[in-house]
Amino acid sequence: MLHLLAGDTAGIAALLSLAALQFVAGLCAGRWLWGRNANANRRRTGTIQESKHNRRPAVAGNSRTTRAGQLADELASIQCELALYDAAEHEEEQTTLSQLLTRMGDVNRELFAELQATEYQLAQQACEIESHAVDARTDALTGLRNRRAFDDELQAQLLNALHHNQPTSLMLVDVDHFKAFNDTYGHQAGDDVLRGVARVLYDCVPETNLVCRYGGEEFALILPGETLTNSQRIAEQLRLAVENASFAVDGRAVQLTVSSGLTPALANDTTESLLRRADEALYAAKAAGRNQAWWHEGTRVKPIARAWRVAEPNRSAADPSQTTREWLSCDVTADELPLDALLDAVTGLPRRRVFAEDLRRRLDEQRRVGTPLSLIALNIDAFSAINRSLGDDMGDGVLRAVSQFLAASVRAMDSLTRYQADEFLIMLPATSIAAAIQTAERMRQEISQRTVDTPAGNLSITVSIGVAEANDQDDAVSLVNRALSAIVRAKAAGGNCTSLDHAVMTSASHGIAPDSADGT
Repeated sequence: MLHLLAGDTAGIAALLSLAALQFVAGLCAGRWLWGRNANANRRRTGTIQESKHNRRPAVAGNSRTTRAGQLADELASIQCELALYDAAEHEEEQTTLSQLLTRMGDVNRELFAELQATEYQLAQQACEIESHAVDARTDALTGLRNRRAFDDELQAQLLNALHHNQPTSLMLVDVDHFKAFNDTYGHQAGDDVLRGVARVLYDCVPETNLVCRYGGEEFALILPGETLTNSQRIAEQLRLAVENASFAVDGRAVQLTVSSGLTPALANDTTESLLRRADEALYAAKAAGRNQAWWHEGTRVKPIARAWRVAEPNRSAADPSQTTREWLSCDVTADELPLDALLDAVTGLPRRRVFAEDLRRRLDEQRRVGTPLSLIALNIDAFSAINRSLGDDMGDGVLRAVSQFLAASVRAMDSLTRYQADEFLIMLPATSIAAAIQTAERMRQEISQRTVDTPAGNLSITVSIGVAEANDQDDAVSLVNRALSAIVRAKAAGGNCTSLDHAVMTSASHGIAPDSADGT
């Protein structure tokens, strides 16, 4: 090699210059590569880069850069010496040339090793930074995204929805009676239940939706791209999934329920206005008895129809005791609630908890004094078909029309409430079954003669009615269930008629559905 170099000094100089340029180019590429990774790491860490841990990669990188700079300076020095070296004039100094080449090779190898070590270290630190960034946005208890991640994602999704006119909804979910559960079973059991509820919520929504722990026993869901109908369906699915789930506590299974508030993103919304509406819908769901899903349309809140009502709009003959018991169990008295929590958002009628308290009080009075007490259950025929064909707003209009008529028809001593989406209950104190039948028939006939204006023309409305009279063994649940069971027979008879409780013996007349059990 030295012999060939000695024979062609011009070629030697050219080769050495080319080698030097290649080394310098390699160094520059290494510096550029390190800088690119460092910038990427800084972007990935975001606000986390201020932490002490995440400043360590920059310190290590600076140490590597210092050594790489030293090697680059040494390589440049060798290049200068080679450029000044004239082999023709110094043929006797072949040893010097050999030393320069050997030194250049050593520097190049060390520089290459330094660049490889730097790249490996940066890759490790990038993974570590990313892991810490994920940890900083993850709730330690449930494994869901935390409040910080939620705030960032809500802002981004809201801007995207407003800019691209894409539907987006926000849902808040709260575990019912969680404080009482904690007091009963302890905080460890409470943490286990929160983890279980988190799993149920996460498993029930599409991957494109974000499930977060909002704080305490409250969760938040962002539903980008979901229509309002789909969002309402998801809300009801979540409610049912939690209600049907079992959570292990001290070796036994317990059941819990959740309440939720949903709202779609509207024009000119901010994250604050979106959260406020979702929170108002959640409050309405809790005030209405819990284990419910409500939604906010922008000016008022409405209940989301329960799945069993959607699947069986005319109510099956199955025992509805559990459903009745749910809404009759009031743990808060009416006096402890603000006025807007006592009135149904759509009809303006007293809410079910107010009716339940009055019904219990009247039943106690009936047992003490012996005065009669009757109950009327009224269901709007084909209400689900009205909603499907004319829309929810028109359905609400029908509900308001019926509720206004009923409110004008009852006495001051009577109680009236909207029981379910298309159903009303009317309590008639000091009223015998015969008088209750007359009242029910008058209501049915007058409603059937009324119409509601719609874009498609006048809409005729009919109702099916069940009537029951309280006995000494009745409590609120059994009395309501008997009236509801009578509605089933009225629906089976074709609707637009009144049916009596099976324990009452009556003869059939116009508009009265005969009791099939008695054959009358």
